[in-house]
Amino acid sequence: MIDFQKLKREWKTFTLGVVTSLIGLYDAFIASSLDYTPIIPEHWRPYAPLVIGVLFLLLRQYKDLVSEVKDV
Repeated sequence: MIDFQKLKREWKTFTLGVVTSLIGLYDAFIASSLDYTPIIPEHWRPYAPLVIGVLFLLLRQYKDLVSEVKDV
């Protein structure tokens, strides 16, 4: 689960992830006619920046969880 107390302390990281996702999503909608991501199928292309942003936030949560376990 998401630790909301940690989220209150790390609001800058959360905001950075959300803003990055929104900017990437906007850019994907604007430039969807350009084929700059041949790896991602065209159907999933608009969702790619959002997924990358969410994965960034999950990786950050996982990193914090692993570092807390090692500190104990």
